[in-house]
Amino acid sequence: MLTPRNDRFFCVLPRVFCIVGILISFSRFSFSEEIRYESQGRRDPFESVNEAEATSSQPAAKDIVIEGIIYDSKGKSIALISGDAYRVGDVVADKKILEIKATSIVVALGDQLNEIHISPETLENNDR
Repeated sequence: MLTPRNDRFFCVLPRVFCIVGILISFSRFSFSEEIRYESQGRRDPFESVNEAEATSSQPAAKDIVIEGIIYDSKGKSIALISGDAYRVGDVVADKKILEIKATSIVVALGDQLNEIHISPETLENNDR
């Protein structure tokens, strides 16, 4: 014989199975979309303060010399600066790289935008 207590159990049981089924079906999906934090000039909250101090060894803004650019029209270009590779969104010398063009990069420090070109000597050496 069903008592009120048992009756409640059987009413809740289908809901539990439904929720478990939904959780199992969602766990089969893998979300491959890359999630990136856009700092918009603010400090990255996921970066430790010690890491921010460690990056101070980067070249000063006036010392940014582009050694080369691997240009990709699909937006996956790479700029070679002081022996390191940088992409759009990376920060070098406290400036965020906004765009990488075929022969220059556009960087921002706060609201100020600067375009830094590959030196003519580097372009001449690459033409040989």
